[in-house]
Amino acid sequence: MNDDYGADFAKHSDSATFRTIGIYVFLRTVMCSPVRASTIAQALKIPRTIVLRRLNDMVKLGYIERVGNAYRMTDKVNIPDLRSKLQRRMDMILETARKLAECDISDRSATGQDGA
Repeated sequence: MNDDYGADFAKHSDSATFRTIGIYVFLRTVMCSPVRASTIAQALKIPRTIVLRRLNDMVKLGYIERVGNAYRMTDKVNIPDLRSKLQRRMDMILETARKLAECDISDRSATGQDGA
C-alpha cells in the first residue's frame, strides 16, 4: 500500500482500522452503493466515532468523498499500472511458496521423514 498510495496514506498504514474502513468503502463503491458511517460501524463492529474519524482522514487525503450522508471512493484510489503491480506481487507470492515447499522437502529428507 505504501508503494501504491505514497506517504500520505503510508502514515496511516499501521492502522488496521483505517485500512479496513477504506477497503469496505472501496467494495461498496464498486457495488455502486455509497455507504453511511453507521452502516460501516455496524458491519465492522467498530465504534461509529472511530469510523467517522477515519472517514474524515480519508476525505482530507482525497481518497473518499461524502455524498449526502454516505461515502464513496474517489478516482484517487486508481493505481497506475495496477495490472503489472498485481502480477509482480503474485509472482513474488508464488516464488515464496515454491521456496517454502523446497525447504519443507529438504527438511523432511534431512530428518528421514520423506514419506518412504
